Amino acid sequence: MAGPAKIGWPGVRGIVYHPPPLAAAIHRGDRSAVVNAHRLAPLLAPRSIAVVGASPTSTSVGNQLIVQLRRGGFDGEIYPINPKYDAIEGLACLPSLADLPAPVDHVVLALGSQRIEAQLALAIEHGARAATILASCSWQTTTTRRCWTGSGAARARPASRSAAATAWAS
Repeated sequence: MAGPAKIGWPGVRGIVYHPPPLAAAIHRGDRSAVVNAHRLAPLLAPRSIAVVGASPTSTSVGNQLIVQLRRGGFDGEIYPINPKYDAIEGLACLPSLADLPAPVDHVVLALGSQRIEAQLALAIEHGARAATILASCSWQTTTTRRCWTGSGAARARPASRSAAATAWAS
């Protein structure tokens, strides 16, 4: 049913059904149209990812993200972000999100809890359409819990109306 199709029910004839763009793209097998049409696409099928907190240390989360993205066959752009390094895993490392050539679909924040809020604000300002937070926040105490429920969460809420956001506490 790639285009309009005539359908009918008993007693009703000649109804022309125009499938919504997403349904038509699925029917055509047009993956790029499907990916671009869904609001979660920047999170689940991004075309570009910035890893804030990237590191050359092979055991770090920031390094393993880049290694696994490449090993898993991610064919989009990967941007390591860390002001301390020039290159990580053979990719040019940029000092900050502000130095990216264009907004990325997805920003991964692989940082300590104390830096999450400021970097999330920069990701929102940058225009990232999705963010994943990988941090050492502890859900046990109210002081560390504020990094998720305080102004960082308040800042992410309005941005999430047009973007997707996820959080994972390690």
